[in-house]
Amino acid sequence: MRILMKVILLSTIRGVGQKGQLKDVHDGYARNFLVPRGLATIATQAAQASVVADASRRDRTHAAALAAANIEAAQLKELTLRFIRRANEQGETFGSVSGTDVTTALRAAGIKHGEAVLEHPLKRLGVHSVPVKFIDGTSVTVTVTIEPEEY
Repeated sequence: MRILMKVILLSTIRGVGQKGQLKDVHDGYARNFLVPRGLATIATQAAQASVVADASRRDRTHAAALAAANIEAAQLKELTLRFIRRANEQGETFGSVSGTDVTTALRAAGIKHGEAVLEHPLKRLGVHSVPVKFIDGTSVTVTVTIEPEEY
């Protein structure tokens, strides 16, 4: 018969569980491996109360971030980002607009939680729709206009 011990995981361990979870593990595994390496702590009542408080704090923080992301996503529908690039007569730019460029422009416009997702950089003049992803899979498209540089 093996003796099990309740531990609180301090980091995610493949095959055992996620950070912050309360798990039953074998006594020897906990005492000889997890606890000495700082991967887990023995689940005392105080430690369990701390885990509950941390989870509650994380949930509140996540809910606040989600609310802020939804507000920012609504603002994106009215936003058009404008980029100036040198281009040839066919409308092909000499420089491209990457997802990082769009994300940087979003930050400058006050959008803190969104991140532009491009399969490939934009290399043609004109109007483009770029998806912007937020937390929990929320996605909105922003209009990106690439205009020619005036000489």
